[in-house]
Amino acid sequence: MNNESNLVNIINEQYSIGTIINVKKSDTGNAYFVDSESGKFIAKTNERKGFVSIYNKVENHLNLNGFKQSRIIKTIDGKLLAQNNMVLYETIPGTVHSKLTRDQSLNVIRYIKSYNTMLSQVDFNEAELLKENNWDKARSLEFMANELKPILNSIATKDKNKLEPLFIAIEIIKSNYQLLTSLKKQLVHSDMGPDNFIFNENEVVSVIDFTPDFTYHVYPLTQFVYWDYLWQNENLTQDRLFSYLEEYNAGALEIVKTDVYKLFLIIASVFRVAGPLLNMLENPVSDLSKLEKRLCILSKTVKTY
Repeated sequence: MNNESNLVNIINEQYSIGTIINVKKSDTGNAYFVDSESGKFIAKTNERKGFVSIYNKVENHLNLNGFKQSRIIKTIDGKLLAQNNMVLYETIPGTVHSKLTRDQSLNVIRYIKSYNTMLSQVDFNEAELLKENNWDKARSLEFMANELKPILNSIATKDKNKLEPLFIAIEIIKSNYQLLTSLKKQLVHSDMGPDNFIFNENEVVSVIDFTPDFTYHVYPLTQFVYWDYLWQNENLTQDRLFSYLEEYNAGALEIVKTDVYKLFLIIASVFRVAGPLLNMLENPVSDLSKLEKRLCILSKTVKTY
């Protein structure tokens, strides 16, 4: 039985959304587009129970306060997850772009600021964020400052010099550790890539693929900068890089300092290296060339500090 047929069986057995008209797998990831007689949905398999539980609280709170979020469709017996840890979400109409115009980017920055403000009001305990994989470990500030360097020193590869930006970044984080840990933390959506925003022309309709973290509120902005600017451009300009912060600070009650922004650009870049690196080190041979672009970006963010 293929995946689509199995998915249809699960939906028919555990949901009440009427006759399934069509199921199509997305080009990437574990998502399926589902058309039924009652509407359009997205089914995602192998979802993390903790993330889904957190998102359920977030979705309810944000929808009640004017921020459109994709609603979780509960099973017939009222559960958030079905068989195979499948979650069924309603579809929000709109367009997703892998690359944004400048106007779209500015609207995203404004949306992130308002979104963060609303998320700060969600009842949340950091203990809800379990460490289940290498990416969970990699996002930890304590890991970056105290545990990553010994791992790097243990790597046996002729390409070890490629990791030099990572060693430099670790020292910067360590030297600013007290400042970083003193900043007020809150629940955030930490995966703010351009293709996680739904648009109606240039206006942001919603943000999808909620990935919770508990950190200073500027971190989602620096993750957006990573994918929207650092990943897309080989040649960086300081004016463009810091224009994101200027827009984020415009009209804000709490102004994010430039040095803190620079630190979180480094932290965002370290995370994007450390996550796949930890996964690679689980195999006998580690090909660091796969991280070349990410290390190059890290080198550039380190130089801004």
